[in-house]
Amino acid sequence: MKLKIVILTVILMTVAHTSTSASDDRLEGCTNPADIQRALETLSRSDWRDISLTRVQALWPSRVDASDCESDKVCRTGWSKGRIIDNECECCELFSFDLSRNGSGEQSDQLSSVVVYYSAPRREELIPVAKHLAKAAGLADTKVGAIDLQSDQDFDWKTENKTTIQIDDINMRITSRGKLWRLYMNFGRHYDHR
Repeated sequence: MKLKIVILTVILMTVAHTSTSASDDRLEGCTNPADIQRALETLSRSDWRDISLTRVQALWPSRVDASDCESDKVCRTGWSKGRIIDNECECCELFSFDLSRNGSGEQSDQLSSVVVYYSAPRREELIPVAKHLAKAAGLADTKVGAIDLQSDQDFDWKTENKTTIQIDDINMRITSRGKLWRLYMNFGRHYDHR
């Protein structure tokens, strides 16, 4: 009977460790990449001309602060400070918005790019994260499969309808920063009219 209890305890501890090991391996302060992935999926399915700072703040898994750009006041920047060490972003996200005024002078903002920084102790850990984030952004499966350990990769694709061409692009880099490896992913979108 005691042997059955010991075996059951070992099995339960193994299952508990296996189910939490992904979150245990994440660096302190880093948002779970699965949560970032879900937010990126929502953004990628949306018309960014309708995505404001307020909407990003509502759907992003961590707090997003913002300020207007200082130089020309025609843009706004948002950021989520996950893990910053010695003024270096190891895990955080940046959002760029274009500002415009309508005919009555009301200001509106629209999302133009999302930058994700995500760090891990081993370079190999970043490849699945990069692939999941790129797929969430809308990158085709055939191109997601091309993401590898190269230091710099660019992808772009178009979606067209009768009046608009939506152009998406992703730039990814994996770099070494001290004892950590860092993924940089810049996901941008703009629109051209036919």
